[in-house]
Amino acid sequence: PESFDYLRQHVLSAASGQPRKHCWRILSLPCSTGEEPYSIAITLLEAGLPAHAFHIEGVDISTRALASAQRGRFTRYSFRTSPGYSPDQYIQRYFKRRQGQYHMVEPLRQQVQFHRGNLIDPQYLRAHQPYDIIFCRNVLIYLHQTARDRALKTLDHLLVPQGLLFVGFAETGQIDRQRFSPVSSPQAFAYQKRAAENPI
Repeated sequence: PESFDYLRQHVLSAASGQPRKHCWRILSLPCSTGEEPYSIAITLLEAGLPAHAFHIEGVDISTRALASAQRGRFTRYSFRTSPGYSPDQYIQRYFKRRQGQYHMVEPLRQQVQFHRGNLIDPQYLRAHQPYDIIFCRNVLIYLHQTARDRALKTLDHLLVPQGLLFVGFAETGQIDRQRFSPVSSPQAFAYQKRAAENPI
């Protein structure tokens, strides 16, 4: 939950400054069956951002997972609970229960675009406009060092200067502190890409 709390804090803090000239571009990979990118969308809508103010992409290597994500249908096990927290208010707003499943309402489903991709492909998303925020949690730990280095290089390329990168707890030691600064919320496991230094 700290990651989503910091996401909300970050976008609201930015909104209090100069008006943005473009919508937030956010990438979730691997997105699996869609829980993470849809949760990002709900977080931003609940923070008061209009639907046109952000664009979310979910990417995964599994076509089966992507097909499930695009359907936007979940079981109760997809919704996280914890002491003092219940997802019921979000279920009521964004889902309709049908035949034991929770069907996402169409406006929310349309907030996320899904496509297939491989993070360690050197040409992955090379032609895409860079992203303001990337969620890449709990995938680097499954890669060998060469593939991990390639993935981190790709993430660096895909993220705008001063953009946010969210990783998993076990992956924090893999992040280059010369390129990324940890944010002030330690439990969010987020890093901000340093702006390029101006040449002398």
